[in-house]
Amino acid sequence: MKLFAPLVVGAIAFLSSQVDANGVCYDPNHGTGMDASSVQADMKTIASHGFDSVRTFISKFGNTEMGPIIAAAGLKAMLGMAAAIKAAQAGGVYAVMVGNENLAGATSVPSDMIDVIKQIKSQVPEGVMVCTVQRNTEVIQHETVSGWQDLVNNCDCIGVNAHPYFTAGTTADTAIQVLDNQWQTMVSTYGSKLILTETGWPSAGSLMGNVGSVAGAETFYNAYQQWSSSMSKKFYFQFFDTPYRTEQYEQNFGLVTYDSQDKFSMSVQASVSIELGSNHAADHPGYYPTGTNSQPQQQDNVQQANTQSGEGSSAAPVILAIAAAACVALVAFGFIYQTRKRAAELEVAEGKHDGFSVTPMQNHCAL
Repeated sequence: MKLFAPLVVGAIAFLSSQVDANGVCYDPNHGTGMDASSVQADMKTIASHGFDSVRTFISKFGNTEMGPIIAAAGLKAMLGMAAAIKAAQAGGVYAVMVGNENLAGATSVPSDMIDVIKQIKSQVPEGVMVCTVQRNTEVIQHETVSGWQDLVNNCDCIGVNAHPYFTAGTTADTAIQVLDNQWQTMVSTYGSKLILTETGWPSAGSLMGNVGSVAGAETFYNAYQQWSSSMSKKFYFQFFDTPYRTEQYEQNFGLVTYDSQDKFSMSVQASVSIELGSNHAADHPGYYPTGTNSQPQQQDNVQQANTQSGEGSSAAPVILAIAAAACVALVAFGFIYQTRKRAAELEVAEGKHDGFSVTPMQNHCAL
């Protein structure tokens, strides 16, 4: 399978070294309109459901900046690169993430990606972590990706998107065990470097024998809340349904409908300290392991493709998440929009892929 996509540089800048994130992924393009007032309403809805952080794939649309709106709702956010670098230079930033699933299906890490990581490290203060976000497929099967160890060695943390829905033969009842098996394998390799940046279960649609349903989404979400209760940083995928997407399962990953109707009763559980075997909570700031250490299922094809865009706001006291194309230079003044089908769907489509556009950034980092 070939994926023709530019290197996408994203970042998460935590404005405190002790920030916890009980977050949810957010796409503002879920209803009939997308403007400042709709985002304000969305943030109030998200906050009312107990989340304190938002991971969004669009940081600016038209003249509307997402950062100030998210901050005004009392939430931490994920927005654009230039703001993160500026915030890091101002002090108090925890981490910058480079790349979001840009290595899906790749056989090697582009040298430009390592160069960008090194350049960002040279621009942020000492103590600010520079990391990446990738699918669990590559994180687990890293031996198939040339240059992976060099990437890991140059990163201070590894964000992972892990969706058991894309492991063939998984039910909502068994999904949390599939996720835990995969997580345990990754923790055994990466330890405290690991942060969960996506997981979820759709309320409709089917793929590889896996069936989405409202009851299944509720089952997985409740299991996730208990399983992840000791994670200090985590993001669930996602809050709203996205009817504009092509596949039925893609449209229905939301915890609520596109028009903010709850699909089931939700609550966000308080964190508790969990210790299992020799895996002590203090050893894993991103995750305190639970469950078994059994091996993951081999067919762990994953992930929801993300759309990301450039420049955000550095004025708001928020977590900044970033998406901008910066193959060689760290200029992030353009608007980037990247869409990629999940790997499982790409396999079915025999290597076909969604298009992307980058303006006005360089586009010479194709895999």
